[in-house]
Amino acid sequence: MSQLLPVADGPDVRRYAREVARRHPRQLGLALGLHVVAAVAGLATPRLIGNLVEAVSTGTTV
Repeated sequence: MSQLLPVADGPDVRRYAREVARRHPRQLGLALGLHVVAAVAGLATPRLIGNLVEAVSTGTTV
């Protein structure tokens, strides 16, 4: 018979997250900043590639 892994409830998770954020604010800020950069890059790349394809298809030199 397999045993289930222990799972924390909501208040325990929030308490732990607050503790980690309080102890490591710089690392948390860096991680959040990198997530923002990744999201912007993920949205900008298809747009830039689309502009490039459209420019090439209309005969514009790049």
